[in-house]
Amino acid sequence: MRPEGVDDFNSYIDRGKVNKKKEDIPTAKSLFFKAKRKFDNMEKLGIDKETSSDYFENLYESVKMLIQSFMELDGYHPYSHEAIVAYSIDILGLEDAVVNRLNRFRKMRNDMIYRGDIATENEARDIKELFIELWGRFEQNFEERIS
Repeated sequence: MRPEGVDDFNSYIDRGKVNKKKEDIPTAKSLFFKAKRKFDNMEKLGIDKETSSDYFENLYESVKMLIQSFMELDGYHPYSHEAIVAYSIDILGLEDAVVNRLNRFRKMRNDMIYRGDIATENEARDIKELFIELWGRFEQNFEERIS
């Protein structure tokens, strides 16, 4: 089931929230491996009461970059976080449970940036689990697509 507020992917293209272009392998590679580097750096920082919000925000960006790297391989450049969620549904075919977590994290990150909300240690651990799951699912597929 599609999360509330997330339209089908083609509607984001029609509204100019996603630009259709030529595949961009260098950008895709940069995004994919930067996502992992950012994760590795956050792992060095660790999760505690003081670091949980920074950890969460950075891991959200890492998850977003993983998905966006595939968008670049497919010739799409997003201008909307909702479009990234829609792509994960309509093109990547991620399961409802994964998409719902992603969308919840998108909303949480938005509230952190624009309302000053703070992530808990559990929320930071939750997004860490999502990143690890997606990295495990995407790494081989990505390597195959760029070779």
